[in-house]
Amino acid sequence: MGSRGYQAISIVGGSHNVVRGVRALANNTDAVITIKSSQFSEVSNCDIGGTAENTIIGRCLWTLNATRALIHDNKIHNCTIHALDLDVNTTKSAVWNNVCEDNTQEGIYIEKNATDNYIFNNTVYRNKYGISVYSNQTGPVSGNYIVRNTVASN
Repeated sequence: MGSRGYQAISIVGGSHNVVRGVRALANNTDAVITIKSSQFSEVSNCDIGGTAENTIIGRCLWTLNATRALIHDNKIHNCTIHALDLDVNTTKSAVWNNVCEDNTQEGIYIEKNATDNYIFNNTVYRNKYGISVYSNQTGPVSGNYIVRNTVASN
């Protein structure tokens, strides 16, 4: 797998879209699956990422300007950037029952004006960092609930 400059799945500017039961691979600097400028999108029951021998270059799952995204019951692994990234203005979204493992950076990363999101009952292990909440260039990152997650060996 070399970089081909595309993502496996992108939801851009849509509403009420669902991605379920997909084995998703791609190598680029963006992400394998992206939800951007969309509302009421769902990603569930997917296997997203590479292998120990062939790590995905980039993020695994990335949201930007997403409202009410539902991300659950996924296995997210072996990516070089954030495994599950709630980025710029992601609001009122829920992330639950995901396993984020063996990623080079964060298992779950909440950043740049991400507000009022619920992150619960995820298993995050063997990443460089577990769950990070970060406000650097833009902010605030506020009102996020991180509850009942298992974070170990990061």
